[in-house]
Amino acid sequence: MSTPVTLENFPMPDSGTLARTSPATLDDAAKAVVAMSGLSDTCRRDYLSAISRFCELTGRTPATILANPGAIRALMTRVNPVAHGLSRKTWANICSNLRAALKVSGMLARGTRGYPLAPVYRALYDHLPSRRLRDSLVGLMRHASERGISPDQVGDDTVLAFMAQYKETSCNRHPNAMHRRICMAWNEAAGSILGWPATKFTVRDFRKPRRHLAWEELPDGLRHDIEAYLSWLSGDDLFADKPPPHVCRFL
Repeated sequence: MSTPVTLENFPMPDSGTLARTSPATLDDAAKAVVAMSGLSDTCRRDYLSAISRFCELTGRTPATILANPGAIRALMTRVNPVAHGLSRKTWANICSNLRAALKVSGMLARGTRGYPLAPVYRALYDHLPSRRLRDSLVGLMRHASERGISPDQVGDDTVLAFMAQYKETSCNRHPNAMHRRICMAWNEAAGSILGWPATKFTVRDFRKPRRHLAWEELPDGLRHDIEAYLSWLSGDDLFADKPPPHVCRFL
């Protein structure tokens, strides 16, 4: 049996303050990259190329695109790389270099990436049995560590606050998938690791509601035709003039 996690006597740090996202544009980001010292020529070239290519693909100029993760995510989802003759790998590289350019130019809030885990969260982290769980939960743990939130206080509101901050500091095109991944990983840990906080997170369904008519809402004539067709497919009428080529049995 694995050693249970002990959460007592771990001090929590005082809550800190995060920098806010700048309202700058990609034009400002490009100028910052050009003026930046200590940046290799290769990185400078790749970052400027990514900004230029991204603007070209979205049909916008750098001065009209806010250096805001939400705005950039929205534009990313509208680009079909295949329609522009790009491979998925090339498009991924453009997005990656664009994110890097925004980070090194200081256009994004710093977030909690790299913030040290509080001892209580380090104890929890060290008990996670797989890299999948560690990668899924480390961001939330850093967020709670930075704000002085103890594990027994973590709940759905903590996850929502972390995701709101994450969307302001990351250009990840699928933040909702990450939200679900965090909640499922925490619930898995709570159900399998002795001593883990018992709180379970709500795994939200971000899919849009399906739009379809109920069977009863279909016109009577259409329902009659469907039922007749299904009856014909079943092969129940042994004397049918034109039996189905293959009998289908419905469960």
